[in-house]
Amino acid sequence: MAASEQLNLPLVAYVAPKHAGSLGRTFSMLESSTPQIGVRALKKAEDGDGYIVRCYELTGKPVENARITFPAQILSAEECNGIEEKIGAAETEGRSLIVSAGKFAPKTYRVRLAAPAQKSAFEVKSAPVTLPYNTVAFTTDEFYTYYRFDNQRGSFAAELIPAELTCNGVRFVMGEENVKDAVTCRSQEIELPEGGYKKLYMLVAASDKECEALFKVGDSEQAVYVPLWKGFYGQWGWRGHSEAFLKDATIAHIGTHRHQGDVGNLPYDFSYMYMVSLDIPEGARTVTLPENKNVAVFAMTVSDNGIDDVLPVSGTFIRPDVK
Repeated sequence: MAASEQLNLPLVAYVAPKHAGSLGRTFSMLESSTPQIGVRALKKAEDGDGYIVRCYELTGKPVENARITFPAQILSAEECNGIEEKIGAAETEGRSLIVSAGKFAPKTYRVRLAAPAQKSAFEVKSAPVTLPYNTVAFTTDEFYTYYRFDNQRGSFAAELIPAELTCNGVRFVMGEENVKDAVTCRSQEIELPEGGYKKLYMLVAASDKECEALFKVGDSEQAVYVPLWKGFYGQWGWRGHSEAFLKDATIAHIGTHRHQGDVGNLPYDFSYMYMVSLDIPEGARTVTLPENKNVAVFAMTVSDNGIDDVLPVSGTFIRPDVK
């Protein structure tokens, strides 16, 4: 099983710019003491209380007292079921969780870790950009008949739009519902905050047809692919019936339903906002929007986000449109 998983799920490598760092040359979030125990997931608990570890025995032989070791002391731990409910106690020793399992048996644990002795100094600094809103995109049930974001009287369900939205560590401040809360692009020039920021992030979507749009940051023109705000993000192909596709864009927000003025709520008719980034040349103080009323901007943030400089050098998933 271990060999087949190495074939089907090869190690994913990333490349990052050279930097001194504060955690040393290597860092591991966890380590298994034996190849018999494979960790399938490490995630924050749904209720925010600790971390969830999902693992199972890989060889078809029972294992006793295997160890999963973390970088910080374990304050407490418990065994859970699949929906993260406690089903029993868990044994720990220092930084290690003690795991015993039958052949091919799955195990789920919740662990609570002490604060690390040394934290990463990495921090994403950002500042919101004030936008000249000129259209309504987010509507409540009481007002969706009064406004239209697209030509079919559609709009985002305001109850699904948070006051602040974070995507890949970048924070966006959103507009209010039932008032002008988005910008239809008509060559507006927008001033950028001071601070020496290197990246401009935007939440965008096309109202009626996906397109490519040309934004200008200072004197630098940069093309951006802008997907449609509704419909499917991707699909597998069905020979003779449909073509596989996957949009080349970063989803920042998904709405599980949307509004349409002549119909009402459209459940499972998804809505999207996409995050795009532009480089800010040294000395640039403004961004000029494209002359394209089909392109909408919902929020902007300037940032020195270094996460964008970390790139995968191997595939991270299988695209449905690549044979």
